[in-house]
Amino acid sequence: MQTTVLNDIVTRNYMIENLWIEAFNTNYIVSHALFHSVIFARPGKIRDCGIPDVELLARREEEGLRTEGIRGGLFHLPFASEEEHLELMVRVHVRSNFKVAMGGKAEDGLLRELEDIFFRLTFPTPPLD
Repeated sequence: MQTTVLNDIVTRNYMIENLWIEAFNTNYIVSHALFHSVIFARPGKIRDCGIPDVELLARREEEGLRTEGIRGGLFHLPFASEEEHLELMVRVHVRSNFKVAMGGKAEDGLLRELEDIFFRLTFPTPPLD
């Protein structure tokens, strides 16, 4: 909860309209520390999120990605390490299976809201579209 609130405050205070457009843009070199904090440092790894079903899914996805390799990943953040790129890939995979992992735990509308907040603020995850 604290991570979500702090990330929301930062994105509002710095008027970050689209975290991912700005984070991927190399013109924002000065603020990479801010992006790193919001994306990686504050939230940590999704496999340690505190939601057992999501943690299990994240561990499985991470193991699979480590075995198969991330093949350069889908994204390149200029300030992120290989481990952090792996974490982003894990988050993307978890997001795509989030509703299945959380199935039956909440009604659909509430689950959609949770998914939005979880992957936009708590564990920022790049969009695939």
